Amino acid sequence: MKEKRKAAIPIWTGQYDNLILGNGPKGVYSMDPQKSVVNNNVLVVAGTGGGKTKSVVEPNLLHAQNQSLVVLLTKRRLLDQYGPLLKKRGYDVKVMNLAHPFQSDVGYDPMRHLHTEGDIRTLGKHLVAASGCASPRDPYWETSPASLLGAFVKLARYKFGNAASMTDVLKLFRHIGVRQKYELDEDTGEVIRELQYCPAEDYEE
Repeated sequence: MKEKRKAAIPIWTGQYDNLILGNGPKGVYSMDPQKSVVNNNVLVVAGTGGGKTKSVVEPNLLHAQNQSLVVLLTKRRLLDQYGPLLKKRGYDVKVMNLAHPFQSDVGYDPMRHLHTEGDIRTLGKHLVAASGCASPRDPYWETSPASLLGAFVKLARYKFGNAASMTDVLKLFRHIGVRQKYELDEDTGEVIRELQYCPAEDYEE
C-alpha cells in the first residue's frame, strides 16, 4: 500500500520570500511584515561545524526569489555554487573581497562615511590597530600614526573637497618629506607642470 504523498511547502508566494529556519511547515516563516508582524531579523548561534550554513544560509539562498541578500563568506564555495543560480533568477551578484580587493566587483571607501572629527579619529585608530604595529606598552605608536592619518584625511578634503577618496589620502601620504619641484617655462618662468608634490606647503596654507 502506497503512502499518501505530503503536500509541498510553498517556499515562495509572490512579493515576499519565506524564511526557512527548519524542516517542515513549522520551520518556514513568512517575511511579509503584514502577516508576521515582526522585523524578520534572525540571530543564529552555533559553534564551528554546528550546521549554520547548511541548515539556514544554504536553504534560504536556494529558495531566494525576491529578497535582497548580503552574505558574509569565508570561502568562495557558496558564491561558486549559488551565484550562477541567483544570476539566472535576475539577481545582480556583486563580490567585495576585503582580503584580496582586486578580486572584487565593488569597493569600499571609508572616506564616504567620515562626517565628524570623531569619525576620522576612529578610522585612524582602527587602521593602526589592524596593522599590528601598535604597542600596548607604549600608546605613542598608536596615537601618533592615527593623528598623522587624520591630518592627511583633512588635507585630502582640503585639496579635493568631498570627492576625496582613500586613494587620494594614500597618494598624499607617500609624499611625506618630498620637496616640491616644478617644470618651468624657459621664456615666461611660469609653472608648466608639477613634478613632485610636497604636502608641507598645503599644511602651511
